[in-house]
Amino acid sequence: DFNDTPFSYEVVVQDYLTNGAATCISDSSGQLLLYTNGESIKDKNHNYLDNGNAIEGNVTIPQGAILLPVPETNQYVLFTEDVKRWNMNLFGVDDVWVHYIKTDSATLQSTLNIKNSLLLKDTLCFGQITATKHANGRDWWIFFPQVYTNKYLSFLLTPDGLEGFSQYVGMPTVDDLGQSVFSNDGHWYARYNTTFGEYFTDLYRFDRCSGLLSEHLQLPGDTITAPGGIAFSPSSRYLYVSAWEKIYQYDMEATDIIASQILVAEYEEFLGDNHKGRNNTKGNQW
Repeated sequence: DFNDTPFSYEVVVQDYLTNGAATCISDSSGQLLLYTNGESIKDKNHNYLDNGNAIEGNVTIPQGAILLPVPETNQYVLFTEDVKRWNMNLFGVDDVWVHYIKTDSATLQSTLNIKNSLLLKDTLCFGQITATKHANGRDWWIFFPQVYTNKYLSFLLTPDGLEGFSQYVGMPTVDDLGQSVFSNDGHWYARYNTTFGEYFTDLYRFDRCSGLLSEHLQLPGDTITAPGGIAFSPSSRYLYVSAWEKIYQYDMEATDIIASQILVAEYEEFLGDNHKGRNNTKGNQW
């Protein structure tokens, strides 16, 4: 709990496989409501929801699941991705599923109302689902990059449901491994991409009213393949790129964003392959 100083935590021992698709959601006071590994859903008491112990999805997909509140309702929607085929020449996702959960506002008990509803069938990037608020402060934009193209598929989540859109913008991705994030103010969208021989970060302006990306800028990386991730500062002014053992900072208010690059950290010991960026409620980068 980052509301405590220092932060506090509770250890829960259970047989529950989590990997790249793990995600959770809390209420406005920070109390846990739901969490998932991408293949099942549990409640705040760490029990499976009724009929929620086996859903369409895939536990291995990084950013392969996201939970969002349905505006002006007591429902939540879970998006999950699944891979129906593996092809070394086309490494991506086939299906996007949605699952609707109703939560009682008094008891905070949750019920899985709609399960395994197919939202999208396409060849998408391996994960990288991300979302940000609409400019109206109520609705949500959810983004799904298509693999090996410059096409982005998006959905607008409103009290009336989901409405789909698509856009071609920027440059095609060479590979699909990496991370996608919106800035906290929703004005920027960034994607960290790992290719065979180098990595780079795609940066876009985002219009929270129209849901369109624009002003593509590619931030170059080292000429080595490097697992990594990205995170914006809480103020949305700075973008941090974690590339293997190095972390770089970019200033979104700079006249020349590429030239604003600063090396802020470098690690000289052994590293694993989990380099995804995160913020906490105190404004720290993880």
